[in-house]
Amino acid sequence: MSVKALEAKVEKWRPNITHVTGDVHFLLWGIPQGKRVLTIHDIGLLRNATGLKYQLLRYFWLTGPVRKAHAINCVSTATKNEVLRHLPRARRIEVIPTVIDPRFVRHDKPFNEDRLNILLLGSAANKNLHRLLKATQDLNVHLSIVAKLDAFALELLEG
Repeated sequence: MSVKALEAKVEKWRPNITHVTGDVHFLLWGIPQGKRVLTIHDIGLLRNATGLKYQLLRYFWLTGPVRKAHAINCVSTATKNEVLRHLPRARRIEVIPTVIDPRFVRHDKPFNEDRLNILLLGSAANKNLHRLLKATQDLNVHLSIVAKLDAFALELLEG
């Protein structure tokens, strides 16, 4: 589907459209009317889940919302393929890449080889915060961590 075709669909449905994006796919369960659009950025929630947890997550977070959505967008072909791996019969999935506004331009800064800067956003299990802290303990790095740190992380930072 071309961008023009998608814009035509959106215009036809306006103002009765609900767009769900991010990791809150389950919200589509509570939207009883109107056109529903689901944008899937990734399905990391399912990657490490197994057994009953996987089955419940797959149903409430992916299968149901995909069924309820009138249009499904993925931000990459890789994400679409990953969705299809979990839901082989899913249809109506379009790839619409995330684009960056041209106002955001790259500004290169000199690379400081003596002291590297590492930015970590979040402390969820998939961020490997504790491993990062252990791995960088004896290195000359500057860590910028944007997250609430648990006691173990604080202990690693002090040690």
